[in-house]
Amino acid sequence: MIQVKPELLEPAEFIEHIRIDGPAVLAAGKRAPSTPVPSCPGWTAETVVGHLGGAYWWVEGMVRDRVTEMGEFAEKPEVWGAVCAWYEKGLSSLVRALAGVGPDELVWNWSAMGPAPARFWHRRMAHETAIHRWDIEHAMGIDNAIDTTLAADGIDEYVGIVPFWVALTPQPELRGTLGLEATDVGVSYTMSLAPDHIESRAGLDDPDAVVRAGASDLLLWLVGRLDAISEGIDVEGDSSVTEAWSTLKFG
Repeated sequence: MIQVKPELLEPAEFIEHIRIDGPAVLAAGKRAPSTPVPSCPGWTAETVVGHLGGAYWWVEGMVRDRVTEMGEFAEKPEVWGAVCAWYEKGLSSLVRALAGVGPDELVWNWSAMGPAPARFWHRRMAHETAIHRWDIEHAMGIDNAIDTTLAADGIDEYVGIVPFWVALTPQPELRGTLGLEATDVGVSYTMSLAPDHIESRAGLDDPDAVVRAGASDLLLWLVGRLDAISEGIDVEGDSSVTEAWSTLKFG
């Protein structure tokens, strides 16, 4: 089981972000569903909508029924118009399910590989939605930053969950220590990297490389949406550490 620090937002605040970002994903997708999404190689806007809709229905079913084992994935419609209706219904059903579950009620999640407090899904689905909202809008030429507080929480969540993925799928290039500093919220971390494990701690502890940016850009760099030469991102120190991080394909 991974160790994730307490959320920076309350469950109701995560739900509100889903209410805002979820419809924005579909609105962007409807503009041009066949548009390629560069930050998700091989995907189009329609793929993003279908992927996120599937996640909504999957999580909704588990949360609604307080499932303590992994739920089944929903089948996506084949016709674009039906996908849009399916997405909208899944979004509204997810919001209703999250609002109706107690944050400490037990629901299965992949971080625990079993039942754990439902609040995991409030947080995870808010970030899943926010990142894919950025993906699809960016593909349409719309650059809207992720909300600062949500992005700061997203950094905290990702630092907590990426060791889980690395342990499952070792990354041979990972090495050294990587510092992260969200300059607009005064939050920083140091991660000790190895091919099959990552350890993190608060603050900058003489890392080999440091990446500094506002919370939104730092989160987007962390999850592979922006690169180290993007405007607004400042990288210092051993570039091989940040280059190794950029090979990660999670999130």
